[in-house]
Amino acid sequence: MATKTSNAKAEHEYAMEVDQNGNKDKRKESSSLQNTPTKVPPKKQRGDAGLEISNAALLEALVARFDLQDGKLSSVESKITEKSLIIMNLSKAVESNAAEIKDCKAKI
Repeated sequence: MATKTSNAKAEHEYAMEVDQNGNKDKRKESSSLQNTPTKVPPKKQRGDAGLEISNAALLEALVARFDLQDGKLSSVESKITEKSLIIMNLSKAVESNAAEIKDCKAKI
């Protein structure tokens, strides 16, 4: 097991040293962990000149998207109106058939 630890340590500098004392394992940090950079890279700043162009492009994209949505909405509205008319005609046909069946039962 000692060879595995030394091989792993040789292959990977970030590996931790493990001392085994009876049933307890103690881990010691490798020296390479102490050299880890702690500074956070600075955030990128946006320029003000690009905002006007991006706002205009955004507005144009939104207008185009709203026009597309309006077209789809009017299409859905016309389909709903068409289906409502079909349902009304079917309900009239069902009522007519029910009245005819009632007359036939009365004759029998």
